[in-house]
Amino acid sequence: MNTTCVETEMSLINMDDIIKQMNRYAHYKLDRIDSKQLEGLTADDVVQDTILKVLEGSRSWEKSKLNNFTTFLFGCLKSEISHIQRRIENRGNAMWRVKEYLFSYNEAGIKFDGNTRRYYVEE
Repeated sequence: MNTTCVETEMSLINMDDIIKQMNRYAHYKLDRIDSKQLEGLTADDVVQDTILKVLEGSRSWEKSKLNNFTTFLFGCLKSEISHIQRRIENRGNAMWRVKEYLFSYNEAGIKFDGNTRRYYVEE
């Protein structure tokens, strides 16, 4: 759907109330994530990014499939938050694999010299 239709739909609803509700929802979901992992990302950032994506058309609303625009906005927000959670989870899994890898080397007697930044076999 084109941006004109989205802008028209946004003008027909009380966007201030919708944004407040979206912020509450985003706060609720993001409060469960360690703030260090969010790297400064706030609930308001996620809501504004979601609305921007809708306006730019990268999140397209197909009115024939979903008639309620507010439901569409919340679906987009839920998807954005889910993506953030997956990205953080994947980052954590990657760090765990690195630690596991390094631990296996340590068990084999391979050590890391922090001064020279090189690995060596302990004799």
